[in-house]
Amino acid sequence: MSKAVSDVKEKVEAENQRESLLWEWTKTIIYAVVLALFIRTFFLQTFKIPTGSMEPTLRGAMNYGHGDKIIVLKFIYGLRIPFSDERILPLSDPKRGDVVVFETKGIEGLDQRKDFIKRIVAVGGDHVQIVSDDPNWNPAFDSLIEGGGHIYINGERLEEPASVADRVYFPAGAFGEGGVTVPPDSYFMLGDNSLNSRDSRYWGFVPRENILGKAVAIYWPPKRLGLID
Repeated sequence: MSKAVSDVKEKVEAENQRESLLWEWTKTIIYAVVLALFIRTFFLQTFKIPTGSMEPTLRGAMNYGHGDKIIVLKFIYGLRIPFSDERILPLSDPKRGDVVVFETKGIEGLDQRKDFIKRIVAVGGDHVQIVSDDPNWNPAFDSLIEGGGHIYINGERLEEPASVADRVYFPAGAFGEGGVTVPPDSYFMLGDNSLNSRDSRYWGFVPRENILGKAVAIYWPPKRLGLID
């Protein structure tokens, strides 16, 4: 074999090796993207907290310069079938005390492009009311901050979970100044920072199909690392 032929053969082999290596890298990137999309769609997603409506549980960027970054498990309430609101294989149902991320679609008065995070305080069938701890408090004459109280379900003060029962809320808004009954497959959600939260007191109920998942942990910043109660 002449030297010229040998050189050509070596160049062809080198080119084939480069193409093979490029294809291997391309496949790796494609697999990684597909896997990431699969995990994000069905299993978990990260979110950044923008406002202080869930303080002190979750810190927002507006007050601290950076918002807590959290992990939301999407499979807890069932795997959502793509392009539908149907779910399969739920591990549990949304319940009082759960902090959840939900879509705003169909909820009048909310930006339909954004996802919200709030805490469930009442579920379908509950008659929920925020009752002031001051029996003489009158919303017509007294300030809202004087009317802080607690959650009552079906006429009884809620005793658990503590994340709801021990928190002070304020009766305000079209749905928060009196008692309301939560429709089936819907939820009444409030922010932990009741004086600075626009929530179900103002815009009503969240349908089950809007819920994206349960917020379970803060992963950033490191000093805030921990589970969400």
